[in-house]
Amino acid sequence: MIGKTTHSPEEMKQLFRFRYRSYCLEKQYLPAANYPEQAESDALDAYSFQLSVWDVLDPGRLLGCVRLIPPNPLGLPCMEHFAITDRAASPESAAEISRFIVSSEARSSERRKVFQMLCQMTYRLLLTHRLSNCYTITDERFFKLLCRMGFPYQRIGPTLPIMGGTFPCVVLTEELGQLPWLHHPVRHAA
Repeated sequence: MIGKTTHSPEEMKQLFRFRYRSYCLEKQYLPAANYPEQAESDALDAYSFQLSVWDVLDPGRLLGCVRLIPPNPLGLPCMEHFAITDRAASPESAAEISRFIVSSEARSSERRKVFQMLCQMTYRLLLTHRLSNCYTITDERFFKLLCRMGFPYQRIGPTLPIMGGTFPCVVLTEELGQLPWLHHPVRHAA
């Protein structure tokens, strides 16, 4: 497996199709009819970092992705869609994780490694860009997974009927540094 920041138009096209399959077809979070080209993207993608994990033995096989949205003119989705009860950081130093997907087709032996690689790359970007807080919008199932993995995310708003029932959370970047496995070497290509 290799993790990378996705830039090339061909890889971006594949990433957006991967997101479409997951968010529109499998999970049905978003209406497939809104994406006639079968590629899920939005205006925030132009301002975001797209991180991805690929199979090195099958270079066209995308195993997972995550989008990190830094401060930008459009704002962060959690601030736009939720009544945040605790704003832990100023917008200039906050980011938001979204579109965190591990392929449903990944072998069970791959899934944890893909998850960890995406988390490690995201953490490094938060440090590199001096982003002190990281928000995410999640459902109860993914929140429980984050908690089991040791992430000290705090719930900061009510559940709304967005994407099947989600709520906003936040974690301080410095708190993420307390997770030893985030510091292990990760194979990463720029």
